[in-house]
Amino acid sequence: VDVVGPSKAVVSTQSTGQEKIEKQRQIPFHMHINLELLEYSYLTCAMLLEVPHMAAHQFDQRKKLSRTFHYQLRNAEKSPLIGPPDSMREHLVAAAKAMMKADWKTCADTL
Repeated sequence: VDVVGPSKAVVSTQSTGQEKIEKQRQIPFHMHINLELLEYSYLTCAMLLEVPHMAAHQFDQRKKLSRTFHYQLRNAEKSPLIGPPDSMREHLVAAAKAMMKADWKTCADTL
């Protein structure tokens, strides 16, 4: 019997053999992939590809290399708050806006 909270108990339905097999399937902590870092690298690569592509195809809105990157840009434009970037996505959007203005030093510093 596993105790979940005050006055709540959950009966374990797994036998000891199943629990051992489940523990063997779990990945050690040092082998976990940091999903935030993975998303940051993807969006950084998308920014480096997409901003020059947006400049080259300025009037053709149908050609987008990364929908996720455009989604982040649109959400940042809709946001009424303009301040220093806090999250990873806000840093990327600020860097992309600097890159769109051809200010590569600010872009590199922001990233």
